Amino acid sequence: MGDTALSNLFDINIKDSARVFRYRVDISVIDQDENSQSLTAGEESCRKERAENWVKQRLCRMIFDEVLYQTKAFDSPCGKEPFFVYDCKSTLYASNRISYRVEDLAFPRNLWRRELQNHCRYLRFTVRIHFSKPIILNLNDPRFFDEPGKSVGRENHELRTFFELLTNQPIIDNNNAILRTGQIFFKSECAEKKLGISFYHGVKKQCRLVTNGRRNVMKLVIDPLIIPFYTGQSLADSMMEFFDRTGFSRRTVEKFHNVFLSVGLMYRIDRSKVIIFRELSSLPLKDLYFTDEDGKRIFVTQYYKQRYGVVLKALDFPAVVVRHRNNLLYFPPELLEVIPKCVSKENLERVFPGDYILKINAVDPQSRMDLTGKALKIINADSRFYRKFGVAIDSESNIVPVLKATPPTIEFKKSASCPDEKTRFRPGGSFIDPAIPPAVWHIVCGSDVSDDQARDLCDRVCSELARQGRRWPEAKIVPFETTSEDSSMWGNLFDDLLAQRCEFVFFLDKGSTKSHHIIKFCERHFNLLTQHIRVETMDKLTRFYNPVAKTNCKNGGLNYEVVPADNDFARMLDEDRVFVIGYDVAHPTFSVNGRRAPSVVGVSFNSGAQIQAFIGDYFYQNPLEENVDTDQLTEVIYRALKMRVQIRPKASAPELIVVYRDGLSEGQFAMALNDELRGIMSGFRSHYPKVIPQILFVVATKNHNRRFYTMNRRNLSPGSVIRDGAARAFSDEFYMQSAYPLKGTGKATDYEILKNSTSLSPKAIVDITFALCFEHQIVNSATSQPTPTCQAHELAKRGTNNLKIYAKYYPNAMEQSYKVLNEKLSYANSPLGFVRFNA
Repeated sequence: MGDTALSNLFDINIKDSARVFRYRVDISVIDQDENSQSLTAGEESCRKERAENWVKQRLCRMIFDEVLYQTKAFDSPCGKEPFFVYDCKSTLYASNRISYRVEDLAFPRNLWRRELQNHCRYLRFTVRIHFSKPIILNLNDPRFFDEPGKSVGRENHELRTFFELLTNQPIIDNNNAILRTGQIFFKSECAEKKLGISFYHGVKKQCRLVTNGRRNVMKLVIDPLIIPFYTGQSLADSMMEFFDRTGFSRRTVEKFHNVFLSVGLMYRIDRSKVIIFRELSSLPLKDLYFTDEDGKRIFVTQYYKQRYGVVLKALDFPAVVVRHRNNLLYFPPELLEVIPKCVSKENLERVFPGDYILKINAVDPQSRMDLTGKALKIINADSRFYRKFGVAIDSESNIVPVLKATPPTIEFKKSASCPDEKTRFRPGGSFIDPAIPPAVWHIVCGSDVSDDQARDLCDRVCSELARQGRRWPEAKIVPFETTSEDSSMWGNLFDDLLAQRCEFVFFLDKGSTKSHHIIKFCERHFNLLTQHIRVETMDKLTRFYNPVAKTNCKNGGLNYEVVPADNDFARMLDEDRVFVIGYDVAHPTFSVNGRRAPSVVGVSFNSGAQIQAFIGDYFYQNPLEENVDTDQLTEVIYRALKMRVQIRPKASAPELIVVYRDGLSEGQFAMALNDELRGIMSGFRSHYPKVIPQILFVVATKNHNRRFYTMNRRNLSPGSVIRDGAARAFSDEFYMQSAYPLKGTGKATDYEILKNSTSLSPKAIVDITFALCFEHQIVNSATSQPTPTCQAHELAKRGTNNLKIYAKYYPNAMEQSYKVLNEKLSYANSPLGFVRFNA
């Protein structure tokens, strides 16, 4: 038997006879004015509707429980009551067939139990359950397990959906669940609670059909994590927690507003009413009043006492303000219940450090496995519930076989190196292609940085570059206040540098100076290459190799070459017959003048001065769209191929195109294959109309929930590959741990091969992918994803940051077309686009 590893995938064992009955559920409520509203029709689409959807689902659950109570579980014989899995919308699964003759159920308010009466103000509800037309789901249906799936994007996911709901249900029944898409959190497992925010333990959870030996098996995947939620309590209690720690002042009230901005609030007088928190009153509740139709002044406290008999107590806190037509409506915080939604990163960073969530989730492998086991016990606590559906979760079934990728060889100018067990390799000799030195270069000496520190930087850069095969002239040193946010000062600086024929500039700053983004924006705006380094970083380095490795790449050099283990591919790459592409999409979270920032697509390709030199660009498209604009993608690929020939005139038409697409979920595979690949090939055909290349199209995803460990509960060694026991059934998928984890638990990248028209074997594709993880050129070890993918991610980030700075100084930026933004901010029309400016 070969090597094995532990995973967080657990078999779901299913009895041969197991089947469930699916019913359609329609729920409507009727208000005081006899208006009917469906709770189960329609889909959410905006923030307010998402909050209302949470309220609707909660009410659906309460109504369904009421129906079970009123009908005595649909008149089921004692001891033979069916068990239910309900999605709190329109789908109900039952463990037994329900034999109930009445399909239309109506219950007036006076028959309800007190809990439901207190929850809402509706007069009655109606429920229609189609008992006579159940859909019988065979949990061992060979169409799911044994027959090849349909084409990508058309698979039948009903069985998987059922198991995902099934493994949520016992926790929901125990009122212990907070649900997010693909995640479940346990109210009983709160790691920390302060400032009106609760950090709950939970899991990313998924059920997936995987290949396990010669058969396909349904597995439960659980990966523990901690996420901050707004605490589900009255807003007044959240204010109390917040102000107890921060003090109560105008400044802290503003901070509270910014932290809780956009949270959903449920009105306790009428719990069907949802308010989105946007504004607080400038006066305390005790001083607030409104004027009635007779012109009489009525205080808010007086109104609630007379109308509802409620004596308000949190009188010193501000009220929540809702603007309705031309009126201001005041809602007391003690009558508003916070809907426990996840706190956004932007809001959380107003009261917690930026890396707080990252740190509390960065646990070692043994601790993560312990948390996985604990979460599995919570999910699997009610084994009787699962048995009623003919199902059992096997907690001992998480062992998977491990394969090994063959590492590449790294070649410098005068030596070759083989990576060690941590993928590290020592720089030997000198750069394989040192960049031509600039005739003039500068060091900008930032705020609180001394002239001596700048001269030290110059000496260290020149010394290391000489060791690598190039002698640079001495830099000119320019002092500048890098703490300034005055755009005219920055413009004058870059104008002066260009006037002196500067070709490259180093910025030397203190770590506390936040100047990086404006430096990079000016780099693009003035087309002047920059490199930014902190004094603290410089002081830590005994050797200056890494900063100079960046410098060489930025100026068009190449530090080393990677020789893949697969000889055929290595030969094709060396003969410049391979075109490698990586691309990724980023979704900025900021807005300007109420307009959401566009999404940014980063694209990387080996069109630099050397065959293995990856350069790239980015472009803007519609906000929040994961599918890439194919017309723009076509244009970028055409331009990349054109640059390739311009820089390397001897390059022939590529015979093999290798594409790595980052950050897709399974449901988006068809879009990538049918639309995005078509855009790539359209760009290729525009440049080479008569060439038909081979294609390898791979989706490389880090954002998944599968984890793997050694048998002694440690991180996998780099080069470890997992297929059997984890790869999705009817797909070509593998997981590879390419980088050595420096902290926490490593996560293998998930690679799904969507198209392979080549003769490359599965082993060759693994080795090629592993080799491309060594192409970073700056870090002398493997990265967690292939370099074109990593670089595309960084390019998308650069596009986001450049747009943010542009919008800061030009507020009408969001009103400009994407074509204009791309012309101003992308590198399509910049000479810097021919080099790796983002190294």
